[in-house]
Amino acid sequence: MINLDTPTTPLAASNAGMNPKHQDEESVSDETIAELKAEHEAELEALEQEQADELAALETEWSEQSESLESDDESAWLALDTEKQSAVDALHAEHEAETSALIAQQEAATDDLITELDGAREALEAALFAEWEALEAQLTEEWNAAEAAGTADDALAADHQAQREAQEWDHADQLEAFQQEYEAFLSDQAAAQLEERETLEVEHEAEWQAHEDEFNARINALEEEQQQAWQAFEEEREAAFDELEDAHKEARDALKEEQENEWEEIVGDAGDDLVKGSKDDDELTGGDGDDTLLGSNGNDTLDGGAGDDFIWSGADANGKDTAFGGEGNDVIGGGGGHDFLVGGDTQGSVSGSDIIFASSGDDTLVGGSWMDLNQNGIVDIDDFMPENEAPTDNNDSGDKNNGSDSEPTDADTTDDTSGETEGTPGDTLWGGIGDDHVFASDDADIVGAGVGDDIVYGLGGDDTIFAGQTGDDFIDAGAGDDKVYASKGDDTVYGGDGDDLIYGGNQNDLVDGGSGNDELYGGKDEDTISGGDGDDTLTGGAGEDRFVFSTNSGADVVTDFDNHDDVLDFTGTGLAFEEISATATDAGLLLSWDGGSVLLAGITEPADSAWFDF
Repeated sequence: MINLDTPTTPLAASNAGMNPKHQDEESVSDETIAELKAEHEAELEALEQEQADELAALETEWSEQSESLESDDESAWLALDTEKQSAVDALHAEHEAETSALIAQQEAATDDLITELDGAREALEAALFAEWEALEAQLTEEWNAAEAAGTADDALAADHQAQREAQEWDHADQLEAFQQEYEAFLSDQAAAQLEERETLEVEHEAEWQAHEDEFNARINALEEEQQQAWQAFEEEREAAFDELEDAHKEARDALKEEQENEWEEIVGDAGDDLVKGSKDDDELTGGDGDDTLLGSNGNDTLDGGAGDDFIWSGADANGKDTAFGGEGNDVIGGGGGHDFLVGGDTQGSVSGSDIIFASSGDDTLVGGSWMDLNQNGIVDIDDFMPENEAPTDNNDSGDKNNGSDSEPTDADTTDDTSGETEGTPGDTLWGGIGDDHVFASDDADIVGAGVGDDIVYGLGGDDTIFAGQTGDDFIDAGAGDDKVYASKGDDTVYGGDGDDLIYGGNQNDLVDGGSGNDELYGGKDEDTISGGDGDDTLTGGAGEDRFVFSTNSGADVVTDFDNHDDVLDFTGTGLAFEEISATATDAGLLLSWDGGSVLLAGITEPADSAWFDF
């Protein structure tokens, strides 16, 4: 806890001294401390270089294994592709040979059939010629006999001519019938041969499909085999790097413990420590106990650790300081410059009710845990940190939970990000002069924005938030039943989840209640007020106000609607004036639509489209 000898204001802290060492360190010279620090820094650098070399060697080893596995995969795919192409070529040649053989066989069969049919035609033509000669011989003999008898006349000549014509017609019919049979034989054979070729094509297609199925199965099997090999490779690689990382962390922790013990043995014990900064960029660590950390010039990093600590970053107007209160009920004050002040620590612990106040400069205040804000995606808090990094987690040792009140190396990193978030009774955060960023915790916090254009995130809990006296502030109250009091400036206030109470203050404010049954007051001047989801009570106050509604606004009440100056804004609903019903009630005019309603308290006139914006 803070005793009577501890500075309790930034002004008192600024006069407390400049050298970072304990009140009980007077017997140890600065030269001894400097030598010990240099020795520790050299040991740490040597260990970091050794571990970097080991990590590089492991990365090289696994990179070579990865390249070897990739080469094996490429060789396997090349071999399978070569085998597939060879099989394709062989099957294609086999099919071409079978098709050519069938075509040659069919052409020979067609030639044989044509030869046979041509022979039959020649035989038919010879037989018909013989019949013609026989008929001519018969008719010649009959004519000669008739001439000898004197009976040859025109009637006999006509009869002979008729017999010749009849024979010609008969021969022509026989030749035509034969030609039809000739063509039918050829057509039937062509159809049969076509069917044979189609059957062969079907057989070939089946063989191609079987070939594709076989190689597709082999491709899938190879892909699965290689995927399993890569999965096993990645698991082995990750295990190897995890093992090395664990070994490195164990070595770093051992060196840290050894150095802390050596420091305490040489410099002295700690407990409730007083640590003072110098003109340089200091890193001050209080450790366990009720500590007082006083920064000075330079970009300082201050970590109070466990206990009820008093931390002041220093008055340097150009310093970009970072302060972490850690566990306990801490008091943290910013000085000049753009400071980053956190009530919790880097590992997710937010226990304790802290008081944090900013000063001049554009500061960032975090009531909870810096790590918790990052991990939960609320905001990338690194965007608001000064250039010097956050300190590593402090784990002190000794009978009194001694603090490590030294000035370590600048190259600190945060390795452990697995801390659990614990609840706090609520923090008090006050912004100062400048454009501040204030992040409360998930508990019932009290937040004051201060002067300047400030940004405030209430996060969880039932918060009480005061906007600054001047400046255009942005306030997101977050979850919980919050109370927000805006002041001068064109402020923007979002109530978030919960039943909120919001006062707009002076100037032209934007007030959005969010989810829950909210009570919203616009205050003076021209305000824009939206109740959001839930049954809200809206009061515009003095000035020409705009009340914004959505299709699911709930059952809202506007207590002081002025139908001459105020506006009912339905631009985001897609509704038209005709879709809103108006009902006169004892309490006022009730406007209803599909999904919501609003009671205009005290209004007795019929609804007028001039009141609305669609």
